[in-house]
Amino acid sequence: MLISRAVGNKNRESTSLNDIAASYMYLREYQLALDYYNQALRINKDIGNKLGEGVSLHNIGLNFLLLEEKQKAIEYLNQSLQLFRAVGNKRWEISALRLIGVTFIILKEEQKGLDYLNQALSVSRTAGEKLLEAVTLVGAGNSFFYLGEYQKALDYYNQTVTISRAIGDKGRETMALRSIGVAYLGLGEKQKALDYFNQSLTIEKAFGLRAGEAETLIRLQNTWQSLGKTQLAIFYGKQSINKLQELRGAINESEKETQTAYLKTVEPAYRKLADILISEGRFPEAQAVLDLLKEEEFKQITRRGGEPLFSLPYSKTEEEALKIVDRLAFLGRELSDLKTKSGSVRIIV
Repeated sequence: MLISRAVGNKNRESTSLNDIAASYMYLREYQLALDYYNQALRINKDIGNKLGEGVSLHNIGLNFLLLEEKQKAIEYLNQSLQLFRAVGNKRWEISALRLIGVTFIILKEEQKGLDYLNQALSVSRTAGEKLLEAVTLVGAGNSFFYLGEYQKALDYYNQTVTISRAIGDKGRETMALRSIGVAYLGLGEKQKALDYFNQSLTIEKAFGLRAGEAETLIRLQNTWQSLGKTQLAIFYGKQSINKLQELRGAINESEKETQTAYLKTVEPAYRKLADILISEGRFPEAQAVLDLLKEEEFKQITRRGGEPLFSLPYSKTEEEALKIVDRLAFLGRELSDLKTKSGSVRIIV
């Protein structure tokens, strides 16, 4: 950024400011992100970069939404929408429409929200933007879930699954399946929730979607615990922590702020499993989980390449169960590959 400023490259300076702001957003430092987005906005206005100006306004609006300042969010998102329409950028137009719609639904102005979401869906379909259509649908689902309208949320999540499968977006598909499970929990239908969590987990394991897998495992842990099946809760809890350890070990040691932010995000999962183990009198295992939260100990158990040496051990029964789960994931991947090659597969039982 300093070099771009020194040589007078305003476009590059604006890009650098946006990158810094995005980093602060990732760290949930929304006020700092706003400062940098506003700097980028001023530069884009000065040089007449309408698309850049729109993007800055859009990101400022998103920040205000995350800061729970919803009216300000709508104000900035509407400004960005006009610019995106003026320059004919459909992708950013869809994003602005979606966020405005979501914000209105959160404000319980349901009809206004649906109007904007339907506009976003219409533009997505006209432009052939299937991925953005799926993103819009899941955004609508999340908004209705936030309001406790779980049946409406389910409708949007199910549409997301259909589109995600059609375009082969496994990450979006599993996210939607997991969201369906969470909505069923909201409706008190825990067995249905477990079914969808397991569907999600099989795909995540098959395709190496580690972050989604960790989240689904946590959901399975919590659901089994709520059903009084503590041993199953621990089984899934151990897997979730081991997966989080993999993800944590993959963060470059030089990215100190990112490591700290990540640990803060996942810490509740570690403490939850420790609490369950303590409730069963399994104190050494609980302590082993809590020890992983200590940075110095984590450094000592990490290989030079970043992959953690330490993982929570499994019992013999748990190891056998894991083999079955992994086998199902392998078969699921094979079936998916066959469908991709042949277009469709008919299975005769």
